[in-house]
Amino acid sequence: MDACATEVLEFKGVVVSASHVQSAMMASLRFAHSNVIVTDEFLQSRAGV
Repeated sequence: MDACATEVLEFKGVVVSASHVQSAMMASLRFAHSNVIVTDEFLQSRAGV
């Protein structure tokens, strides 16, 4: 979640802020099939491997 980037986008004349674009994308990934976590959680999960 914190290891991605986006930019301000426009869709059908509506300007969407970068933070809203990121939130929408993360929500759709999480809803569909992904486990969305922050980098620290991932690193901690890999520490014992």
